[in-house]
Amino acid sequence: MRMDARARQDVAFLGSEFLKLDARAREDTEKVDHDVKKRAERIHHVATILKNIAQTRLKKAADRHWSDGALEADLRRADFVAKQRAMEDSLMALEFVKNIHDRMVSKMCKLKRSSIDTEKTRHITLEKNGKTLEFLPGEVSSDHLTAIQEAYWDIASALSEADGIDYTDPEELELLVATLIDLDAMDGESSVSLLAECSSSPDVNTRKALANALSAAPSMWSLGNAGMGALQRLAEDDNPAIAAAASKTILELKRQWEIGEGDSWRFMVDEVSPGDVGNQDDNNGTY
Repeated sequence: MRMDARARQDVAFLGSEFLKLDARAREDTEKVDHDVKKRAERIHHVATILKNIAQTRLKKAADRHWSDGALEADLRRADFVAKQRAMEDSLMALEFVKNIHDRMVSKMCKLKRSSIDTEKTRHITLEKNGKTLEFLPGEVSSDHLTAIQEAYWDIASALSEADGIDYTDPEELELLVATLIDLDAMDGESSVSLLAECSSSPDVNTRKALANALSAAPSMWSLGNAGMGALQRLAEDDNPAIAAAASKTILELKRQWEIGEGDSWRFMVDEVSPGDVGNQDDNNGTY
């Protein structure tokens, strides 16, 4: 009986001690939570004060900047730079179109002179396996010149509606490059700038359009140094599709000059006069 009573007393004592510990733990937890909340409120209060101070200082600095006329001067300067850039783009576009126009006029005058010339004219062609290769620039037909003239007017009308030629428009870029190829003007000053700018453009569509336009060139001669340089840059492009298209074009152009076993080459000089049009085949010289 004594043992049982003592055990009960011990259990009761332990139970009361556990209750005391639990109550103390609750008090400590509440105290910690209260301290954390208090510190958080204090930090938030300090942050709010610092934010207000920073906003006040920034407003004072802006007011002082405005009162000094510096901000207004900055706005005027930015507006001037934007207008200057727009004018430079427009001037470059106008010079570009003027060069195309001059080339077109030159071709037209040359075509008229050849049509009224009574002396014999020479036409040089090169054939590989029966296929004519347009290595050497020849005359532009009247129909072809008309198509170029229409392209020129399209470019001129686009200039009247915008600040300049939009090189990021794939269709317009292909039209420009095709016109330059047709006019043998790929190595002109404005053409070199156009090709360099577009082949290094950050816009993927611009570089892709340039690669497509250059792939339509009949030979290396028509591309010139500027066109081949642009193709080589595009062949090293980060975009796999652009690099593959440019590399394929370069490979096809180089193949035109390859002489394989069994290939037949003919270099012909045709001398034609107005009265000998019907006898043109009799004047061929094959080498």
